[in-house]
Amino acid sequence: MRGFTYPAHYPENCPPEPYTELPDYYHRMVLKSDGIRSKDFKSYYERNKRVDSDKVNGCKQRSVSLFKNKEEAINILYQFPGMPYRFIARIYLPGGHGVIHHTPNENGKSHHDWWVPKEVDPTSFKFEITGPYNR
Repeated sequence: MRGFTYPAHYPENCPPEPYTELPDYYHRMVLKSDGIRSKDFKSYYERNKRVDSDKVNGCKQRSVSLFKNKEEAINILYQFPGMPYRFIARIYLPGGHGVIHHTPNENGKSHHDWWVPKEVDPTSFKFEITGPYNR
């Protein structure tokens, strides 16, 4: 994929095509109010949270959820009270940052999956944090 390398645990043909590399703003749930950390961008797979479902394949489990709509990201915090996240970061992803797919689902129409290449450090992107959002 355009010169990116992905972890060895990614399945074949993951991330899938077609994809976008357009620069844009996205929202992501984060742990702390004082900055974003690399662990804020760990996939279910990397956090050892496997999902056994026909809807969630092995490739999707290696992606990170992003939202275009901030309110949808906030709603996730309320829908899943067991999640450790309490803040929302608005992050600017420049072009050439990896593969993103628009994947609307029951949690939000603005949901996107992002497969983060090994060469990309999400903590280096411009961001703004809002919250806390109490559950």
